[in-house]
Amino acid sequence: MFRYVGLIWDSTDVEAKQKADRCDQLLMHDTPDWNRIVNEPGLRVFFYKGQSRGTLSAYPLARGSGVVLGAVFQNGTPHESQFTDVETDRIVQSRGLSLTQTYWGRYVTFVSGGNQRIVWVVKDPTGRLPCFVTQRDGLAVVFSYMPDCIALGMGRLGINWEFVAARIALGCGRPDDTGIENVSEVCGGECLEFQGAQYSRQLYWNPERLFDRDLTEDPAQLAPMLRTMSKRCANAWASKHPRIIHQLSGGLDSSIVLSCLADAPSRPQVVGLTYYQSQGRSDERPWARMAAQSAGCEHLEQARSQFIDFSALSAMNAFASPPLSHSFLEIDQLERSLADRYQATAISSGDGGDSLFGSSSIRFSVMDYARRHGIRRELVRIASDVALLGNSSVLAVLSKSLRYTLTGQDNEDTTFLRDARVLASPEMREPILAKRHSFTHPWFRSNGLPPGASEILNFLTLPDLFYPPLADPNDGGVERVYPLLSQPLVELCASIPSYLHFYEGRDRGLARHAFAGDVPSPILDRTWKDRVQGFPEAIFRANLPYFREILLDGRLVKERYLSRAALEITLSGHVIKGTASVGEIIDHVLVETWLRSWN
Repeated sequence: MFRYVGLIWDSTDVEAKQKADRCDQLLMHDTPDWNRIVNEPGLRVFFYKGQSRGTLSAYPLARGSGVVLGAVFQNGTPHESQFTDVETDRIVQSRGLSLTQTYWGRYVTFVSGGNQRIVWVVKDPTGRLPCFVTQRDGLAVVFSYMPDCIALGMGRLGINWEFVAARIALGCGRPDDTGIENVSEVCGGECLEFQGAQYSRQLYWNPERLFDRDLTEDPAQLAPMLRTMSKRCANAWASKHPRIIHQLSGGLDSSIVLSCLADAPSRPQVVGLTYYQSQGRSDERPWARMAAQSAGCEHLEQARSQFIDFSALSAMNAFASPPLSHSFLEIDQLERSLADRYQATAISSGDGGDSLFGSSSIRFSVMDYARRHGIRRELVRIASDVALLGNSSVLAVLSKSLRYTLTGQDNEDTTFLRDARVLASPEMREPILAKRHSFTHPWFRSNGLPPGASEILNFLTLPDLFYPPLADPNDGGVERVYPLLSQPLVELCASIPSYLHFYEGRDRGLARHAFAGDVPSPILDRTWKDRVQGFPEAIFRANLPYFREILLDGRLVKERYLSRAALEITLSGHVIKGTASVGEIIDHVLVETWLRSWN
């Protein structure tokens, strides 16, 4: 799969240059598939494509001024293979800022300041191409894949236990931090300005600026805008991938993406893939079949099994942080095989749609309306719709909204987190819960965003499993694309107030209205999800011996991050009220096995 490494140092530092030369030797001579794309005083950039079927590549800037790595679009079309003199001048003069304003996609950029001996590294806001940085003895290494950094011999890499503690207590760590000491992550829309190996951070893409635009509040105008932008972004990705495997759940979001891909001018071959549980009491397949038939695409159905081989985690690659999901254990090998069979270059999905189209921000509709329009009769109608959807009372919705407006906090969030992490040792968990707002993403630290917009953008702050945790990325992995998380569509959706996404009192109501005629009506009218009841518990029962083995005598217990007493009760095999959820148990298994991968 596509990977990159950037070496940055003070060009007058002889020892740092010697270290850079040794890293160059390791990459270019020991692994000949690496390509050196930039070779300037104080800056060298390498990329690796190997047998990857993806379309990520290197887009050189003019006159050796740097490179854009990944996939780049301008408006709705792919960018040419290199940047012109005029474009390069604009990028260099803006210190890379113009990239986030003029282009979009999935990229990390290295821009050389020439005689200024300054280098700017810019990560696009929404594309989620990994970008990490570490430094040692005058040399900074910017990279995408942790094993590549290890191979360069950047010294001993120890566990960042503060990050681990936050992961156990909150389910995530600081977004600009990782689980490894002296390795930081570059957030979406950030710029690192290097002077030698030292750097400072600056937020180039600030979502607060989205609300400076004069956007209509008329749903009759917003719906066509939403549809047009969704199609434009999906079309851009489809133009780079002639054959695509699409994860089709039969829900609204994946069906919208499928309709966009099927209608793309490039006419990609799309194969829908639906996962289901055999003999389950609920089934998404009828809805998925309906979407596939409407789009005219081939449709595959794959049964899920609770017998997941969690022991395979012992062979997990060395990642900078523990994975957030175990889904790769179920789907990676299958989807790689399907990509081989259909010669697909991408696997797409509707990921992010719940957040983007306003499902998770409904609870902020009353606050967002009051913030824009004050106290009006319409406010009570919105509160009534929120109450009806949540099986609550109008008074409860209004009082909760008022409390949040006055304090800026949702006390129920802390209670939820405490209840969701019952296995965490209280003496470790409570101090972190008390300061959990210090773990927020840079986008949200000024508290200037409307609550609904913050909720819409929150999904984008979660790290993505870009590289396969168990497979060798040199084996030609397939690229995963998320059309709904394209920057122009994200900017549009985040600038639409939550109460307008809640059009006609319906979850993702504006999106349903926008895609009437594109998505089958029964899918648009369905407002529930066919969750498979009892499947997580079946996974727990099938893997209980392994969970006991890996957790009870693991490092998380020894370091007192997890309560052994609580674990003993939860893993006893008996159903006891108040024990941990299956999701929490599996999350701790992922952290524990990740820790062991660094032994």
